[in-house]
Amino acid sequence: MQLNPTSNINSLASQANIARMHMDSGTSASFEAMLQSAQEAQEYVAIRNAAQEFEAYFIQTLFREMRRTLNDEDSLIPRSDAEKIFQDMLDEQTARNAAQTGGIGLADTIVRQFIQRPPT
Repeated sequence: MQLNPTSNINSLASQANIARMHMDSGTSASFEAMLQSAQEAQEYVAIRNAAQEFEAYFIQTLFREMRRTLNDEDSLIPRSDAEKIFQDMLDEQTARNAAQTGGIGLADTIVRQFIQRPPT
């Protein structure tokens, strides 16, 4: 799973700002509540990252299966093993980029399902 340190830092910074506002406003926000809020934010980031990785894998599998339908024997210039490896790596990176920029919506659906589910 690829972690995005910037989003983790931003999430923790926003949690710290919320805690600071609670303390400055004079409300009695307990440390446990702030800790729970920070933990939920970290869980959301972890769920989001896992969902994006799954979507990237799914898109890459789609690319692989679509390429498999092409008939390499009929092409004028046969593809080398190096070209096939490069194409696989390019498809993997394209799938990751697609998943991180919205993709096909699979990651969003997975995140919604996990967030709506009550804790067991």
